[in-house]
Amino acid sequence: MVFKMVSIDILGGKGEIGGNKILLEHKGTRIFLDFGMSFKQNGMFFSEFLNPRKCSGLGDLFEFGLLPDMQGIYREDYLAHMDRSPEDRSVDAVLLSHAHADHAQYIHFLRWDIPIYCTAATRIILGCIQETGSSTFSDLIDACETFRFYENRNGGLSRVNRKKGGKYEG
Repeated sequence: MVFKMVSIDILGGKGEIGGNKILLEHKGTRIFLDFGMSFKQNGMFFSEFLNPRKCSGLGDLFEFGLLPDMQGIYREDYLAHMDRSPEDRSVDAVLLSHAHADHAQYIHFLRWDIPIYCTAATRIILGCIQETGSSTFSDLIDACETFRFYENRNGGLSRVNRKKGGKYEG
């Protein structure tokens, strides 16, 4: 019998239900199993009407330990807004087990060039959540550059708010 060593790093979901973020690594290939929100951790700082500030980029989520401050996995528009340099991609893919928030809610923050693999049903459900949701971070299928500005016709600055820029692939 030949055993292959796989590194498993649990970055969320340990000792609680949900918040699953499990990093699997074998021979240089790195894959996340889920990238979800911890209801318990999130509930310690936020509620239905109090959410992380979108203007802080990833700052609030890092500060409160809701997301791991890990190199090479987050969107460049958020990193640039936080005065962080672009990073080389460090994860090869994300495998979503299903569309519940505790498994998929934080894929919004991932780089657009990290492929996300899921079933057709999961993709459809995430699309429905995106279309009907009112969350600050509800881009689950389509991606929009959050901190991109342009000069409007009045000579002021306006933020791009169309679903443009990236596209998550299921």
